[in-house]
Formats: sequence, structure tokens, C-alpha cells
Amino acid sequence: MDNIINIQIFREKILPKIKGKSLQKIESGTTYKGCSFYLEKGRYNIKNSVFDNCSFRSDVIFTDLEGCEFINCGFSGKLELDLSKKKLVEIPSYVFQLKNLSTLNLSYNKISELRPEFVQLQNLSYLDLSYNQISGLPPEFAQLQNLSHLYLHSNQISELPSKFTQLQNLSHLSLSYNQISKLPPQFAQLQNLSYLDLSDNEITKLPPQFAQLQNLSHLNLSYNQISELPPKFAQLQNLSHLYLNNNQISKLPPKLIPHNLSELYLNNNQISELPPEFTQLQNLSYLDLSYNQISKLPSELTQLQNLSTLNLHSNQISEFPPEFTQLQNLSTLNLSYNQISKLPPELEQLQNLSTLHLSDNQISELPSQLAQLQNLSYLNLSNNQINELPPEFAQLQNLSTLSLSDNQIGEKQQNLAKEWLPNCSFYFYNNSNTPIN
Repeated sequence: MDNIINIQIFREKILPKIKGKSLQKIESGTTYKGCSFYLEKGRYNIKNSVFDNCSFRSDVIFTDLEGCEFINCGFSGKLELDLSKKKLVEIPSYVFQLKNLSTLNLSYNKISELRPEFVQLQNLSYLDLSYNQISGLPPEFAQLQNLSHLYLHSNQISELPSKFTQLQNLSHLSLSYNQISKLPPQFAQLQNLSYLDLSDNEITKLPPQFAQLQNLSHLNLSYNQISELPPKFAQLQNLSHLYLNNNQISKLPPKLIPHNLSELYLNNNQISELPPEFTQLQNLSYLDLSYNQISKLPSELTQLQNLSTLNLHSNQISEFPPEFTQLQNLSTLNLSYNQISKLPPELEQLQNLSTLHLSDNQISELPSQLAQLQNLSYLNLSNNQINELPPEFAQLQNLSTLSLSDNQIGEKQQNLAKEWLPNCSFYFYNNSNTPIN
């Protein structure tokens, strides 16, 4: 008690006082009474100041408020506090006195525990606690009813309390890089959730109620141990971005894929075939199926007319399906690390193709029609069995990069290619009987 009185006496006698002024700057070690602040955009590091009946008329970001006191102050704009990368082991007490705080960044510290006083920050809408050492959330946390953005990634959280689902205004939630193995059934009560990142956890199964998250548009479940999707998963009709890569999925049930997806990541799983119903994903523009066990693609895949990027890197495909040439909007195609030995002449129909990866296959001959791809800027044919380039390659005037490393192209052919395409960067490393360039 004596310490508090001494501090008050110090402030009254020692700190300079400014009364009833309109100010565009703010300083440490000052008592402000009845002042109006019109601060320019910036970040303010303030210590040991008193704000008594002051008003802040613009958004303000503080990076420190140690020893400061706010008495009956008003905030017309947002009050933000950024305490990231401060090596904090606990949250400073003064934080909980900032009743008007709307944004709080405590990321990249060493905080291991959240105090119950968090409940006092009722105006908090954005909270970043990522990259700390937090293992659990207190029950009082659920009372932050205005919270819309919550970032808890890269902590040590293994379980979510059931009351967590009372955060009804939560729209963005990141829980990646934790130790979560399962979600509570009540998780589906977060009805306003539109962005959810649960990547890099230990989840093996999603609760059946998960499909009730009807406002979800971005869902990241990558780097878990999921082998199957819950029933009615396809009911997530607003889902546009789905990340299921690096799991243990071996089969895609046709009725479990939401139809409005625009980006789908299924790479690094154990998928061997795609169901024909896959073609119902008419809005799909980006599809990654790399690092699976696919040997054949359904011809119906060509119905995905909005597809612009298709990644089939590292599968077991032995034939380039001629039907693929119907994908008229395709701009990037990756078929590297497969078993393709021949390219179809119909390849010339992919007129929007700008990037083509065909490295590490068994291609020995290039069709002259390949030169009709006038928008092609990047072509990777390295590590095949090619010994000659068709003279029509001279027509690929938009080609900026051509990789032919680890083939059998002699020095004469290399020089011809450089004459044909003087503006192109070539890679001829480790071709037979030629020195490394």
C-alpha cells in the first residue's frame, strides 16, 4: 500500500503535466489531463505516463505501456497493444486494466499460462498468442464474447475445453502446430467460424458434428493422421479451400467432398484412384494430388473446366491421357516423377499452358506439336531419355526457361537450341558426352 502511495506522490510532484490540449504526439513520463489526442499512424512505446479523462480520436498502436495508467479515458478508434517478441514469461498486469483494448498481440514470447483476468478485456476482438508455451486455456477464456480472431498456433495445447465453444463470434481460429488429438463434439457450435487451421496436430478423426460448421470457407487439416472424412462432410457448402495434404487418406468417398471447392490439396497421402464423381467440383481451379499412388486418372476429370493448376508430381502414371488436352484453362501442369514415355500430339490444344513439368519420366521423343504452346514460358524435361529437339522448338519464342539436364543431348543440339531461342535460359547439366555447363 505504501508503494502505491509513493508512486502517486511521485507522479503528482515529479511528472510534467499537460492539461486540456489537443495533441498530435505523446511522450513517456507525462501526466495528461483532459487532453484530446489526434495521433498519426505509427507505433508508440510509452512508459510511466498518466492519462486522466483523455480522449483518443484516432487508431493507436502501443508497443509498451509499462507503468501507465488510464483514468476514465475514451477511444474513438481502435486501441491496439503489440507486445510480441518481448521475451515475456507472463502477461503484464497493466494489460488487464485496458478495458477498451481491441487488439492484443503477445506472439513470440515465453508465456506458459493465461490468467483468469483475461475476462476483463471484454472489447477484445483480435488476440494473437502464437509461438508461446501455452498448454491449456482457462474456463474464463470463453467469456471473451467479442473475440473474432484468435491465433494459438505453435504452442503446447493438447486439449480444448468444452466451454471454448462459447466464443460465438469467433470467425478466424488458428490452432496449428499444437498437440491436439481430438476435437470436442461441441466444436460445431462455433457457427460463425469461416477460417480454421488445425494443421500439424495429432488428429486422427473428426467428430460427426463437424459438418455443421456451415460458414467455414478455409479449412486446413494438413499434417495430421486422418484416414477418413466424417459423414456429411460434403455439407460444408461454403468451403472453398481445403487442405488435407500429409495425412493417411487412401480413398475418397464420392459423397464426402464439398462441391464448391476452388482449391483442394490432397498431396502426400495414399490415394490410388479418384472417383468419377470428382468431376462435380466444377469450381475447382487448383488441385494438388502429388506424392500419392495414382496410376490412372478418370477421363471425367476433363470436365473440370475451371482448373488452372494440376499437380500430379510423384505418382505412378504411365500414360499422358489425351483427354487432358480438353482442360482449356490449364496454365500449370506438373507430371514430374512419373512413368510417362510418350507425349500425345493433342498436347498442342493446351493453349493457356505457361508452366509444364515433365522431369524424371521416361520420355525419349518430343512431338513437334509441343511447339504450338505459344504461351509456354517454363518447360522442365530434365532426367529423361531425350537425345534430340524438334526444329519446331524455334517457335517457342515466349519460353524463358528450358531445363534439359540429365538427358542425352549432344553439344550440337545444345548450340542449335540456343540459336533458336536466344532469350531463353537453358539448363543442360550432365548430358552424355558433354561437359557440365
